[in-house]
Amino acid sequence: MKNRIIKIKKLSLANNLPLTLIAGPCQIESKDHCHMIASKIKEITNKLKIGFIFKSSFDKANRTSLKSKRGIGLDKSLSIFDYISKDLDIPILTDVHNEEQCKIVSEVVDVIQIPAFLELKDHPWFVGVQFHPELKSRPFSPHKIFISFIDAAIKNKNLNS
Repeated sequence: MKNRIIKIKKLSLANNLPLTLIAGPCQIESKDHCHMIASKIKEITNKLKIGFIFKSSFDKANRTSLKSKRGIGLDKSLSIFDYISKDLDIPILTDVHNEEQCKIVSEVVDVIQIPAFLELKDHPWFVGVQFHPELKSRPFSPHKIFISFIDAAIKNKNLNS
């Protein structure tokens, strides 16, 4: 099977290329906090010679306690994402909560994580889950959802060739 290379800024991702780490604080607390974490992770991934995509959320709607903070919000986060991206020259990933936010964040971030409740029309494979099947899945005993994903990928492998 031919490997596809996905380019995000200077980063190339493919099955036959080194690992890319997607990491960052669960939610944005401040510009300085995000920059400090992104800087440290970039330093580590550079030493390991692996890729790095910074990920953080501007709004944590699915937090474990209703009393905890949701985040600093979209407007304040955009300038932080932009600053980190330009200053550290790294790709940025964040999640959105409605369709309108997709357009807004696309001006600043490189990858958008779309939640399950925004249904994707005409997509060959899509699933919305509110659990973590990866915690129960093993290489020789995969969770049914991963088997379904692989089946769909095989059936649709020629769609974008």
